[in-house]
Amino acid sequence: MTFALSSISTLSSIAVIAAALSFPEIGSAQAAVTWGSAQDTFDANDIASGGAVVEARNGLVFVPFLSDNPAEDVTLGGVLFDATNFLGRQFANEPANSFIANHTSGDAVYDILIGNLTSADGAVLGNGSTDTVANYEIEGLTANVNYLIQVWYTDVRGISDGRVVRVDNSVTLDSGVNSDSSDLGQFAIGTFTASGTTQVISLDNLGTAGRATLSAILVRVDDGSSTNLGTDYCGPAVVNSS
Repeated sequence: MTFALSSISTLSSIAVIAAALSFPEIGSAQAAVTWGSAQDTFDANDIASGGAVVEARNGLVFVPFLSDNPAEDVTLGGVLFDATNFLGRQFANEPANSFIANHTSGDAVYDILIGNLTSADGAVLGNGSTDTVANYEIEGLTANVNYLIQVWYTDVRGISDGRVVRVDNSVTLDSGVNSDSSDLGQFAIGTFTASGTTQVISLDNLGTAGRATLSAILVRVDDGSSTNLGTDYCGPAVVNSS
């Protein structure tokens, strides 16, 4: 078979267009997040300092209880945490602050922050019917700017002992245990340089029952002022040289 020169030119153009469509847009690759170790949740001093806040959210109390607590927004460390089910759904039939049970940080406002939980909803996040894993997309970033992410996980109900959530396959947060009244779960802080306007973090409950969940999330510009970044390790019991 032979082609006229004009036909060959047309086919070449189509091939170029098809090749361009087969690759992701430049800059769409996710930045690598460096996560610090999991830290035990204690009080409002846990909240990482830094620059401008991009987003700050805490889980929202289940709908039937909203008449008692219509907002549950809280302000801590100068940061307004917006009560919203940022992972997609609420836990059914759970009243306000039930996930902190009878435990307390000694700060009623901080107890609200960690005392409500949001869970993955496959219908919203596109993760199928099990909801044991989820991807959460952070928006409103600026490429080449440094950011920090802080995530909390607290669920000290008796049925939740031993539950965990792994973030970005890097750091695992324990929910806390009901029998220890001083146990408030854990949080972790990660840092990254944005490669675009969004950043996705992955969550996996590692099959410990329930859905992928978080209590709260904070994203802010990393201006180098935060001293609450945890301790990194190269391996078991070997302190990182940095």
